[in-house]
Amino acid sequence: MHGITEEEWADYLDLAFKGSAQERKRLDSHLVNCMDCRELYQSILATEQSLQDAGEEIRGGFPLDDERLHFSLVKILSRILDKCAGIEMNK
Repeated sequence: MHGITEEEWADYLDLAFKGSAQERKRLDSHLVNCMDCRELYQSILATEQSLQDAGEEIRGGFPLDDERLHFSLVKILSRILDKCAGIEMNK
C-alpha cells in the first residue's frame, strides 16, 4: 500500500523494522501524512490489543496448550482481517 510492502508494515507494527533509520523515518512520516494508513495502523493496534486481551481471557478461563491457543488466536485474527478487508473494499 502506498509503496510500502506488507512485510515492511508488519515489521513496523511489530517494532521489529529491519530497514535503515531513513526507511523507518519514511514510514513514520507516511503515517503522519496519510489518513488511510493512520486509520489502518490504529485499527491494527486495537486488534492486537483485543487479541492480547482474548488470549489472557482464554488462558485464565481454562488451560490450553500453546499450540491450541496459537491456532485459536490465528482463527480469530483471520476473521478480523477478513472483516477489515471487506471494509477496505467498500471504501
